[in-house]
Amino acid sequence: MAANTNNDPGAWRLKSAGLHMRADATEAGKLVRLADVVRWLMQAHELPRTEAVKLVAERLPQCASSDLHVARPGAMPDQFPPRAPEGCVRFLVGRSVSDVAGLIGPRWGTPWPYGQKSDDAILDEPQDECTRLAVSVAKAQELWGWGSAAPATTEVASPFPLADYAALIKYRAAHPGTSWATGLSGDNQIELAKAEFKRQGGETYGQKRKVLTKMAKELGTRAQSLERALFAERKSQTKQAKASPLPSASGKAA
Repeated sequence: MAANTNNDPGAWRLKSAGLHMRADATEAGKLVRLADVVRWLMQAHELPRTEAVKLVAERLPQCASSDLHVARPGAMPDQFPPRAPEGCVRFLVGRSVSDVAGLIGPRWGTPWPYGQKSDDAILDEPQDECTRLAVSVAKAQELWGWGSAAPATTEVASPFPLADYAALIKYRAAHPGTSWATGLSGDNQIELAKAEFKRQGGETYGQKRKVLTKMAKELGTRAQSLERALFAERKSQTKQAKASPLPSASGKAA
């Protein structure tokens, strides 16, 4: 694929928004910014920016951390998440792929009233750390059909459902940092992890932390992250119950 010389958002370019778009000298090292994927979806499939951003954000969690790069001007890209605060990428330190997917929605997908900001100004904003994020050309083509005539709604092959907890361990080892809720058909990661948590005695009084720590080590994550993934729904329901006490028959507190 030749370098872009005519502003075609579906053609690879060595520099985009002043950032270097190569991870190495190989064909596999060619990168494309997520912002340019959004721009291509807008043009190729006649989508408004808000819908193109939503499509990128929905599929981004299918990437592992190693699939993302932080592009830099005049230098090779940094790994994701960045190893140390550097310039405007300070905000990305310690972030996960799911965090990024949650960030780009409100940052890029918000309609600006009265045209206060153009689409290009939003997607190329130098002070927005997220505009530096890039994936390989191959990954952009796999997830969003970037650079092709493939419809934006093309299904991505799902590795789910996984057979058992051992298969889950292998999957997480092969895809470190992948979301626990990829949105792919048959994704049963959380169901398998919850079943294993119960099998190992995690619901027994005083054993929760011990079991979470053991499972987190097996799954290549942190106990806190695993707990958040497994019990987020339960915590959400508890908060809703506390925030919405039932009124008395008279409509006043009893």
